[in-house]
Amino acid sequence: MFLYFAGKTVQPAKGPEPLILDQRLAQRLRILVQVVGRETGHDPDGSVAAWVWRDADWSPHRYGVYLSFMEAAARQAAATDGWPSGASPDLLEYALFSTTWT
Repeated sequence: MFLYFAGKTVQPAKGPEPLILDQRLAQRLRILVQVVGRETGHDPDGSVAAWVWRDADWSPHRYGVYLSFMEAAARQAAATDGWPSGASPDLLEYALFSTTWT
């Protein structure tokens, strides 16, 4: 969380804004990726999603992948009518964090 709040107080740097990757967000991403993997046949049993979006021990590389994914997903969502144009990735992160799925 430190990186997220520190990133909000300093001048914009080159690259993606810091976000908060925690266990809850990893679980939400794992659920999403498992659904897509099953539907596309790329990860029929969800094992790849379970490994990539495990609950802890994320490497700096994995965090970078998360930032890149969230930035691209926020841009893609902003291109639709159902999402605010120009919304930052942290709005998408908040939506993932606060949504209840069954």
